[in-house]
Order: sequence, then structure tokens, then C-alpha cells
Amino acid sequence: MRWYGLTFRATTLTPPASRGWSRLFATRSGACLARAAGLLTAITPEHGIYAADGVPVELHAADTLDIRILYLHAERAAASGAPARAIVMTPLLRELVERTVDSGALDANEPADAHLIDVIFDEIAALEATPFALPMPTDARALRAAEQCLAALDGPPPPAARLAALGATSARTLERLFAAQTGCSLGRWQRRFRLLAAERALAAGASVTDAAYDAGYASPSAFIAAFRRTFGITPGRARATACRIGR
Repeated sequence: MRWYGLTFRATTLTPPASRGWSRLFATRSGACLARAAGLLTAITPEHGIYAADGVPVELHAADTLDIRILYLHAERAAASGAPARAIVMTPLLRELVERTVDSGALDANEPADAHLIDVIFDEIAALEATPFALPMPTDARALRAAEQCLAALDGPPPPAARLAALGATSARTLERLFAAQTGCSLGRWQRRFRLLAAERALAAGASVTDAAYDAGYASPSAFIAAFRRTFGITPGRARATACRIGR
């Protein structure tokens, strides 16, 4: 078992994958959006993503990000399930990642390292999914619309008619595709996407007020209500937890 550390700022990149290795993405500080195998999620000190062998992971950082990628032998990691999973980083798993980083690598031929490797695999297999995730549509027309929403994150949400034109389809067809493939109408998908981006901003240290206005809400109170309704916690709690863990 080995790891790779990466620090970068305000960019989009896809770290290279090594054949035969699954990967666990976690951040020591900062936050980003991650896209993998039709899943969009936020990587924060509290949340991570597991990607199976050969699954590319695209990272979208708005600020400085200090990320750790744990490489796991794919033969053992295959039991961990789907091609990509948005996960809750437990305190134990965070400590195991840091232990691996401090060691440089874990050697399965060394009894102590082999025990740690077993614990890491057991912990990954038992991880809970996080609500901070959003499915991407699979149809090419709807996928182009979703990718445009991602590209336009720093501006107002693109209107449905413009997204439909980019997908060479009608707004009605686009709505139908999103409902069938993501379980959300286009408008609800965009709202959830903006809340997901807000969770990234909060984990990076943004205030609740700034995150609210950046997400397109007219008031912090409306943002707080929508965030809690969608993710089950308040944005203030999400920010406090991520900032405390990421110190």
C-alpha cells in the first residue's frame, strides 16, 4: 500500500491512475468537487471518495487543496463495491491515512504493516455513504448540460433553454432526461449542485453568508433551510466540523 500527496490551487485536474490500484481520496486541508463514474461529490476533511481500479477522478478546486491519495491493491479493494463511492471519513480512517503518509508506505510482508492494511480495508468496506453526492446524467445531451453547469459555477445558473440548446435538444426533453437519470428535475439538480459547491466553499473556510450568496440564495436564512433540508445538517455545523478536522 502506498500514497501520493498533492497540493494545488484553484484548478481542475485528473491525477493519473496506476493499473491494478484502487484509490481513496482524502484531504488534509481545503476542499474540492470530485467527479468519478457518474458521481459528483465534495472532498472535504470530513468526506472523501473511493474509486475502483481504472476509474478516473476529476478534481475541481477553487482554492488551495492539500490532498492525499491512498493506493490500494485492486484485488482486495474489489470487495468495496461500486466503481466510485462518496464516503464519510471516520476519525479512524483519517488516522490510518496519516499513519500511512508518515510511514511512506505499508509493506504487506511486515506483520505490523499487514495488520494496518487489514484494518484499512475493513474500515473502507464498512464506510457509510455521504449525502453530499449527486448523480450525473448518462445521456450525452443531459451530460453536456450538467458539464456546462459545472463550468459555469462561478456565475449564475444557466437557464434551461440555453442548456437545452447546448445539448441540441428541447428544454422539455432535457427535463425528462434529468428526471429519469438523476431522480431530480433540472432545476432541483442545479440547486443541489449549488449546495454541493457551497459545502466545498464552507469546508475551505467561507462564511455561511458568502456561501449563501455564491449559491444564488437571496438570504442566508433561505440557504440554511435548503442546506439542512438537503444534507441533514446546518451549513454552520458543516463548516465548523470541516474546519476543526482540517486544522
